[in-house]
Order: sequence, then structure tokens, then C-alpha cells
Amino acid sequence: MDRTATAAYLGPANSYTHQAALALLPPGASSTRTKLVPYTSIAAAYESEETYAVLPLENTIFGVVQETLACLLSLSSEGDAEVEKERKGRWRIVQTYDKRVEHCLVVPSSCSDEQLDEIAWVASHEQALGQCAGFLKKRLPRAQLVKTPSTAQAAQALAFLSSQQQQSNGNGNGNGNGTISIPHSPYTAQPSSLAERITANPEDARIIPEELHLLRGAAICSEAAVEGLEELRVVEKGVQDVAGEFLLRRSGKN
Repeated sequence: MDRTATAAYLGPANSYTHQAALALLPPGASSTRTKLVPYTSIAAAYESEETYAVLPLENTIFGVVQETLACLLSLSSEGDAEVEKERKGRWRIVQTYDKRVEHCLVVPSSCSDEQLDEIAWVASHEQALGQCAGFLKKRLPRAQLVKTPSTAQAAQALAFLSSQQQQSNGNGNGNGNGTISIPHSPYTAQPSSLAERITANPEDARIIPEELHLLRGAAICSEAAVEGLEELRVVEKGVQDVAGEFLLRRSGKN
């Protein structure tokens, strides 16, 4: 990557795509000189105006990442021919990177090993849920699977809900109607300007269905995604059926 370039990636910080983006930095470079910009979805990163975009392409267990494939094939919901023509000429694949994946099962720190059977839902990106299907079927067969934009965002949502549950149970600061109040989030579905670019935000739990907010949950993510989230703990590492992830770097600008 050019040191003066910017690179979009599927955020938030510490997602697998973020880790791949950091690995693609040239020796001696830093993220302060090559600005890494997180986006809320693969499509948003693809449609960004950054110099590069780092996108998850495929893995050895669950196959091609469908959202990335759709972007590369320039499939849009609008079906605008001019838009598709512009997109096709805008980007090109310049480098691929193999990223070893080790998924972890993470739960709230307040959840003891004896309470794991009470987990009602598990959140993660659909690729990670597919990669860990065997483990989840055996370990948490009754848990509802919740698809999230990224594995790291699943961890952050779980951390926020856990902290809110603890506050509500500890000091009675719930809203009185059996739900958790979620503050306004800066996330946007399709960032289109500097002001709309996202930053890692543990306070966005809207990706988890509201009816699950008061139930015990878990997430599948990397160990790195839990760093700094004291509300969570790693229960088990290496829960994927087979390790292996392939990440794509693309650019259309010289």
C-alpha cells in the first residue's frame, strides 16, 4: 500500500479484515501514514472513495463471501447500467492475502461456565457462523444464530448489551419496561462522506434483535476483537471446523 493512501475495510477495529489490512502495510509503514478507514459493511467499503479496499473473498470452509462476490460482479440493487459500467472500470484486484482464522467463542464476563447452557443466541458474521457450524451444533444446539456485519461488531454489540444488563440489574437503571435503552449510534449503512465514516463503537447493539437483548448471548470472533472489552471473556479458542481465510485487496488507482 502507498504510505499516503487510504484503505477501506470491513470494521470495526480488530475485525479479521482490519488485521489483514494491517498486514498489507509495507514494512516500516504505520496506520497513521496509510490511513485505514473502517466501514459498516462490505458493500460500503467497496463503494467508498478510498484509494484501496480490503475485502474478505473466500474461506476453505464456507466458500465465497457472497457480498464481496456481488460487489466484484457489480451487482447493485438499483440495476443502473451507467452505475454498473462506472464500477466495473473503477477497481481492479492488485493483491491477495491469506489470513489464518482462529475463531473464539466469547461470552459476557459475568457468564460462568455453568451458565453456558443458558446462552440463547450467538452473533457473528454469516461466514464465521458457517465456519463454526459443527461446534455450535454440538456445544450450543438450542442457541439462535444472529448474523452481523462483522465478527468484531458482534463482539462489541455483545459487550454493550452485557454492560447494560449489569447496570440494570445492579442499580435499577433500566427503563422500566423490560428492555434496554440503546443510545444513538454513528453507524450508517452506506457511508458517503468523511463525516459518515465509522469508528469502532461498542454502543451499537441494534444489530441484535430487540427481543434478545435481555437474554444471555455469545459471539464468535477473533481473540483480537475482544481486546479492550472487559465485559467479555474467551471461553474456547479454535472453534472453527477448519482454519483458513482468504482476504482480497483491491485498487483502481495508481
